Formats: sequence, C-alpha cells, structure tokens
Amino acid sequence: MEYLSNLAKNGDERDILAFLEEGGDVNATVDRAGRSLLETATYTGNTDAVHILLSNGAAWKTIGANKDGAGENYTLLHYAAFGNFVDIAMYLLKFRMNPNKRDKDNIFIGNWNTPLIEAITNNSNDVAYLLLRNHADPTILNKRGEGPLYEAVRKYNCEMISVLLTINPDLHKDSDSHGMTPLHVAAGDGSFDVVHLLLRWKADPLVRDSCGKTALDYAVQNEHPHVVKLIYGFLMRRGGG
Repeated sequence: MEYLSNLAKNGDERDILAFLEEGGDVNATVDRAGRSLLETATYTGNTDAVHILLSNGAAWKTIGANKDGAGENYTLLHYAAFGNFVDIAMYLLKFRMNPNKRDKDNIFIGNWNTPLIEAITNNSNDVAYLLLRNHADPTILNKRGEGPLYEAVRKYNCEMISVLLTINPDLHKDSDSHGMTPLHVAAGDGSFDVVHLLLRWKADPLVRDSCGKTALDYAVQNEHPHVVKLIYGFLMRRGGG
C-alpha cells in the first residue's frame, strides 16, 4: 500500500500511466481507511494524477459516501476547496461534480459544509470564486444554520463579502441556529471594516438573536467602542435606535 500511496501523492503522468498499462487498478485503495488513488491524489494536490485517473475511468461518485469519521461525504471538491487546488477543482467541475453537496448527509453528525463554505473557511479564495462561477449556491446553510457569508465575516474577508452580497443582497438577513446574523458575528468580533460593509448593505443592527441581543449589544458587551460608535452613527442617520 505504501507504493500506491506514494504513487497517488507524488506520481506524475508517466508514473500513473505506467501503473495502469501494467494492469494496475484505477480504483485501487491506498490505505487502511479505504481511500482510493483518486481521493489521495486530490487531497494531496497531485493535479497530474487526478487528471490521468479521471481520464481513465476512476470512480468518483462514491468517494466519501460511506466512510466513518471525519471524511464521511467529504467529496473531491471539498478536498480541492480545503487545499485551494484550483486546477483540480476546475477539472472536477468539468466532470459535472456537484458544487453544492454538503459534507455529511446525516443531520446529527458533522458540519454539513458545502465546498464553497469549506473554501472560504480555509481562505481558498481562488477555489471559492471558481465555485461561484460554476453555480455554487451561496444560500445553502450548514448544520449550524450558517452559510458562506458567515465564514467570510469570520475571516474579515471584505472582498468575498462584497461578492456574496452582490450575488444575493439578502444573505445578511440569514440567522443561525442561535438567531445570530452575520452582523452579530462581526460586531461581536469588533471588525470595524466588516461591520461598516454590512451596514452599507443595509444589515439591521437591531435584529435580536435567541438571547434577545442585538449586534450593538455584542459590540458593547465585548468592548469594541469604534464599532459601537459606528452602529450608533448608522442608527442616527437611519432615524432609529
């Protein structure tokens, strides 16, 4: 198995083709967890191996479908998103892999992240933009009731926030399983630029979460005076508060 693992991780086009021409199984497993050549090549970023394996009929629809533990339903696109492997993601999408599949089908287990959420969580912006150009849905939420915008807010990624809100201006209205909006998160973190951006997109700082707290409350509670002043100024201009 060590040979197969090294082949998947480090083999180039010539190595993979030689293995297949000698009768090697394109769907061979490389470790005790049952990972295939294709899965291993994908999560280690071996673009040449992914290209050759898929071109030679490697099975991909069942990858991640039945594993126990952290890898369950973690698709090849999730791997590419995690590692910001743009060329691999581009090739996977040519095979019409679903960019909107969540990483767990069982609501009681795992995060239910889509590849887009995974990409933004891991600062894989190039893959995130690629996914969005290929019909990734920014409205799909994970198990916590959070979509891609929440992760962009946590990463202080104003460029991504702007892209997501341009696609769907209502994303800032989402609330997670605790009733917290993206603005609650940004205000609680004290992220002035993110709060400012969300307010420009008309996010409401007076929406209350399940604890009855507003974004302004979290800014005060966590001692972020610049954010408090920013929100007060917004409310004064809006004529509310």
